[in-house]
Amino acid sequence: MEEQNQENAKEPEVIIENPNTGATEQKKDEGEKAPAGLKVLSFFIPLAGLILFAVNYSDKPRYAKGCGICALIGFFVIPIVIILIAFLLIFATGFMIYSTADQSVMNASSSLEAQAVESFNSTFERYEGTQTYVAVRSLMSTVSNHNLAYDDHQITVTLDGKEKTPSAARLEIVSGNSYQVKFGYDLSGYIDEIEITTVA
Repeated sequence: MEEQNQENAKEPEVIIENPNTGATEQKKDEGEKAPAGLKVLSFFIPLAGLILFAVNYSDKPRYAKGCGICALIGFFVIPIVIILIAFLLIFATGFMIYSTADQSVMNASSSLEAQAVESFNSTFERYEGTQTYVAVRSLMSTVSNHNLAYDDHQITVTLDGKEKTPSAARLEIVSGNSYQVKFGYDLSGYIDEIEITTVA
């Protein structure tokens, strides 16, 4: 008697009624469900889930099934997530390296351009301000030579409000007079205009 009671305690039976026929039948209770914590563990560590499935399959089918399903899902999902994360990290690292290199190239290019502008302008800027007629004639000779050498970067000359060629302006510079020299610059920072005004 006691042995039968123990067997019944291990495998409880549930009586259910068939809604179609009205007949009753006995069904073995499959046991409790797996705790949520073990399902999460099985998802993130599929091997542990498969072990729980194998150990509990005969005694607790629902318990084992819950762990097994989570383990299988984790087995396929986790590698995909890892691959996606690795791809994103590689992409982010590559983008960062590219941005840094591109910025370095731009900085180097900008530095070279600034040096070129400074070198070009220094040839003329030493004449800025109030100058003697000798200095202004020398400036006009320099501008004339530059305009002959560089067709794509001409410098215009204005003498007392009238635009002149450098050669014509040089001829009109009167000995003994002083002149005020100012410069105009293009968008790139290069001198493209010289304004000469007679002071006395």
